[in-house]
Amino acid sequence: MARKSSITRLPAEIKSYIEAMLATGAQTLDELIADLQQRFPAEASAGQLPSRSAVHRYGAKLDRRLAAIK
Repeated sequence: MARKSSITRLPAEIKSYIEAMLATGAQTLDELIADLQQRFPAEASAGQLPSRSAVHRYGAKLDRRLAAIK
């Protein structure tokens, strides 16, 4: 069995922010990562924020779930 995504292990506040930003599609991945680092500096310095590729994989799953709902 695969391990859980680094995004699912984040605090609820950060996870919901990432989901909202991915759902709106208002930012590119690089802009989202930079925004996360500015918005949550304590987690960024501790190395707890997800990587760009983790955000991309999570976004792809989120897109599939949203498409299935529609």
